[in-house]
Amino acid sequence: MIIVRNTVKDTMYPVQIDYDLSLKDMVEAGNCNRVDPDILNFSVIGKGKREIHLQLLMIIDSCGHTGVIQFPVPRQGNASSDEGIVVINAEKGVIYSEEVFACMDSVGLRPAKVEEMLAFGARYPTVQLQHLVICLGSTWNDLVPYLTCNCEYRCVDLSSMLKTGWGNAQFLVVKKTQS
Repeated sequence: MIIVRNTVKDTMYPVQIDYDLSLKDMVEAGNCNRVDPDILNFSVIGKGKREIHLQLLMIIDSCGHTGVIQFPVPRQGNASSDEGIVVINAEKGVIYSEEVFACMDSVGLRPAKVEEMLAFGARYPTVQLQHLVICLGSTWNDLVPYLTCNCEYRCVDLSSMLKTGWGNAQFLVVKKTQS
């Protein structure tokens, strides 16, 4: 059994996204020590400035392991929602991308996009020192961006959507009412 828990259900992270900046400028605003250069291949659509409130969502299996995921194999799952906690019956502790998206949807959330993740990283730089912050709302060549750290260095990296076992990861999400 996998539990999807909005670990900071009452914690909102307000950020302002400046769509007038280039993606390169958005990356530079985050002051990360290491950035995968392919991040500049992602697309950002929008104009002006917009404030949104982000949240973090963590995947926890019944043994307490976090972030056990496998992409993108489709599978049927049974999901139910109760006060921000979604329980999925999963085989062998693996949760599939379709189930992650279904869980987000069932609690009125959508995955954050790359520009939202970059604004989050710039505004809240210490969060990525504690957890991987994964952005499933933007993909390029089956890669997803995420914020992480390497010792004390803050990084913007990309990973294959086929990666399994994100470890101590949290998914950056947005309430659908803000979309």
